[in-house]
Order: sequence, then structure tokens, then C-alpha cells
Amino acid sequence: MAFSLDDVFSEVGLVLADKAHVRWTETDLKVFAGAGLRAIVAIDPAVTSEDMTLDLDAGVNQDLPDTVYALIRVLRNASDGSRISLISRAALDQNIPQWANENLYEPAQIVDHVMIDPKQLQEFMVFPSNDGTGQIECVVSMRPVVPADNSEDLDIDDAYQQILVDYVLYRAFTTDSAQPNAQARAAQHFQSFQAAMGIVEPAKIGASPKSTPES
Repeated sequence: MAFSLDDVFSEVGLVLADKAHVRWTETDLKVFAGAGLRAIVAIDPAVTSEDMTLDLDAGVNQDLPDTVYALIRVLRNASDGSRISLISRAALDQNIPQWANENLYEPAQIVDHVMIDPKQLQEFMVFPSNDGTGQIECVVSMRPVVPADNSEDLDIDDAYQQILVDYVLYRAFTTDSAQPNAQARAAQHFQSFQAAMGIVEPAKIGASPKSTPES
């Protein structure tokens, strides 16, 4: 069952004794919720996984669309269904030292290997160099979207509703200097967020399918 920001803010308001969102406005809570969604996806990219066909640029270096957070798994070439192997840059350097030299390896439509750098999630490389007409089918992690309408369903499983509530409460209590125990409560909710996300085995870029915590 889906859930919305209104659902999250309603629970948050009860805990904060601020049902009307006077002390923490909905604008504030939406900023916290957006940060929470991004934190969830950073820990477990498979939360927002989708199948996608990517159009390739000419050359070795490829960029993901702005709406995509990370490339999780590469499946096949779209044109002929041939499989693509995921390989490390170090392995390709060792086996084919001049693999990026287009004078030695002519650009082609079909991709044999893909390389993903976990530190550069918006980029990946292909071999052989693409001629600009290639397409690959893959599984990607989408960047979470914070809807303008708080009643609109969020595009993540409802198993993450309480996790998001805990994150928003953590951020809210962190900004509260009026209550003497606010920082302790912030730490408590952040620990709850971390513990819940620890149940989820983080998606290994290029390997794992989507997994979610039990509700």
C-alpha cells in the first residue's frame, strides 16, 4: 500500500505535539523528508529500482540521465539481446591495455563490457567504444522525487514509511533548541532510522536486485 507526505507529516505532528505544523511548517518537513528519501536511496539504491533502456553516446564514457541515481545492473544489448558482462576497469586494463584506443578497437553499436565506478555513480564506461547508436537494457536506481502535492503517493514501498518518519523527526528535533531533551530525542530517532535501514542489505552497484525490509 502506498503512502504520501501527508501520512508522514501526520505521524510526525503527533510525536512533535504540533499537529497544525506551526513550530515546524510543512515546508520545513518537506525539506527534511526530501533529505530522508535521498538518504534511503543512498543506503539502498534498489529502493527506487526500475528497468530502463539507455541510449549510448559515441565513445567510451557514458553519462546517466539526471533522473537516475545509479546504474545497478546491466542486462543486455537492446538491438540483438546479446549479454553484457560487468567488468572492473583494472581487469580490462590488464587484459586489453589499449582498450580505449579507437584506432585499434573500432567503435561499435554492440557493447561487450561495462565498467562502473562506485565513486562515480553518474558515469560508466563501455567497451568497445560505442558508435553512438547503441542501446542497453539495465536496472537503474531512480532519484527520489518529492511531489509538490503532499497528498500524492510517494514512489517507494510503504515499508519505508516509518523509516522516513524517524528521519524527519530526527531532523526536526535537531533544530529544536527549546526542549532540553531535543538532542537526545533526535539521536534516538536517528538510531531508529539507521537500525531499520540496517535490515536492508544495501544494493551492490552492478549486482543486487531490489530488496526491502519487512513491514
